[in-house]
Amino acid sequence: MCWFLILTAIFNIGTKYARDFLDPGFGARALAMGSAFVAIADDASGFYWNPAGHLGVRVAGLMHGVDYNNLIQYDYLSLILGDDRSSIGLALYNLRVGGIKFTTLPDTNTQVGPENRPEITSTETALDYVLYLNRALNRNEISWGGNLKLIYRDLVVIKGYGIGCDLGLRLRKRNLMAGLALKDLVLSPIYYSSGRWEYLSPYLSFGLGLNLPFYGPGRLTPTFQFDKFFDETLYSFQGRVGIEYEFRDLVALRTGFKGTLFSLGVGFHYRQFLLDYAFLPSHPLGSCHKISGGVIF
Repeated sequence: MCWFLILTAIFNIGTKYARDFLDPGFGARALAMGSAFVAIADDASGFYWNPAGHLGVRVAGLMHGVDYNNLIQYDYLSLILGDDRSSIGLALYNLRVGGIKFTTLPDTNTQVGPENRPEITSTETALDYVLYLNRALNRNEISWGGNLKLIYRDLVVIKGYGIGCDLGLRLRKRNLMAGLALKDLVLSPIYYSSGRWEYLSPYLSFGLGLNLPFYGPGRLTPTFQFDKFFDETLYSFQGRVGIEYEFRDLVALRTGFKGTLFSLGVGFHYRQFLLDYAFLPSHPLGSCHKISGGVIF
């Protein structure tokens, strides 16, 4: 109990909203399934959700997302190489928030008023980049892996540089899948050019999934995920559920909930090519569209 309290106190150093630039998630397939993906994590976005999830996958992937009337854009490029025993992965994530307006007053010595209205001097874009380096290994039916994350933030008026680490485990037993991931376990410190330090709140994810035959050539994959956030709110939890129906490894229909936020999507698989789309209609700030593609080789 003593060690648990000490670790909880350390984890609570992380600020609640510092990790918002990482929270949207990668991959339209996972996002359409309510982001309940820690137990599956078997595509080009896999090691974002679970660093141990993508053994046996050789794939290159690309995602593009647009939120809030094109004000926020995401891009994600990844490459995974390996076999059933080990793999390495590399990914680059970019988030852009545009339309940030800087203003000034015609007369800076006078208060704002009808004769001294603010004027726009420039419109800027804030940028976030995260480089992921991944390594995963497998023994029997259990795999484990880790991510090293290099973080660069350009918030227009200040810049930040950081580093982080994720760990994951995954079990595959016949039709059962189970996954466990700990994100930002070393608090992912970010140093800003203003002299301030910021720390990302760690969180723990545990998920279960089933891969079931369904009406002949179809397969049904229900999945459930439970997240524990280690922030200043001691009892901060979130549940996620998702389901995927795949027909003949050609077309897939997906839906899910991340907390109370609904999502749905569709996927296509032709030979070695993958294309996925996700729609998040119930996001607090407006609907979101995500599209991703991949090539298996």
